Amino acid sequence: MRCPGCDRALKGQKTTLEQPYQYVESGLDNVFLVGVTLYACQCGEELVEIPKAEQLDDVIAKVLIQKSAPLTGVEVRFLRKYAELSAKDFAKILGVSPEHLSRVENRKAQRTGAMYVLGAAADKLTRVIAHKASQDESIKEILLTLAKTSEKKASRKKARLLFEKRPRSSRWKSAA
Repeated sequence: MRCPGCDRALKGQKTTLEQPYQYVESGLDNVFLVGVTLYACQCGEELVEIPKAEQLDDVIAKVLIQKSAPLTGVEVRFLRKYAELSAKDFAKILGVSPEHLSRVENRKAQRTGAMYVLGAAADKLTRVIAHKASQDESIKEILLTLAKTSEKKASRKKARLLFEKRPRSSRWKSAA
């Protein structure tokens, strides 16, 4: 492998527990990798070889989803991107303004000095969305449809729900 800056040959070295690689590309400042090859050049350029990066993101997301403490702003951003949702769509789903989501993700402080947070319900919803949306593309569509319909004023009139039993089957279906 050659340095993209000065074209010198690079020497690779595996990272260890004592000297792990800080995985800043994840957007998280507390993720460190052991066992990846780090290439360093005399000119100061560093390159890292991260095999199966998508699988690594899966593991990071799983750890974040299962952590007991509230999510930090950068963790919310990681999970939103992991779910492949835009900030605008994600804010709609959570029922917060895009500006508030931006403040949360970017660690902006309120005038009181406290950090903006999502709140307990939105924190839990963020975890569920990240978990499900990464596995099932249709869940994103369902969530976005729900977000759009919740923006519309709800009618006071009860909607009639129709269901029909399929002929020669014990299954039911929604009747449009």
